[in-house]
Amino acid sequence: MSDYLSVGRSDQTMSNLERALDGAAIRQKVITNNIANVDTPGYKRSDVSFQDQLKQSMRSGGSIPLSVTNPSHMSSSASSPTLPFTVIQDTGSSFRNDGNNVDIERETVEMAKNDIYYNTAVQILNGRFNYLRYVIEEGK
Repeated sequence: MSDYLSVGRSDQTMSNLERALDGAAIRQKVITNNIANVDTPGYKRSDVSFQDQLKQSMRSGGSIPLSVTNPSHMSSSASSPTLPFTVIQDTGSSFRNDGNNVDIERETVEMAKNDIYYNTAVQILNGRFNYLRYVIEEGK
């Protein structure tokens, strides 16, 4: 149990949860942008790949710098420079004759999955805070 209370491990867990929340929030914005452009001719959907990079960061104990494929879609100043996220634009497919590749059903499923991921991370983070509050208050 003392290993669980170690400051370094607790700080790393909190940092990883913070990055997970930030990644899910950015992914939600990108999905929302895809949905908003469902009728825009030639629009190519984007996605945020952060879960694999977050796992890599957790294994290495470090951070991976922000990387974007198109700076006009996602500004690096909108988020911390140590976030491990890559915005990827799917240019290899076309869903419709006008060149747009946004599938509204896919986007709504991805949004629901992302919402569940975000809410789960919030619940875990709240549990960590409640545990720390309990320890600080000496179990009272």
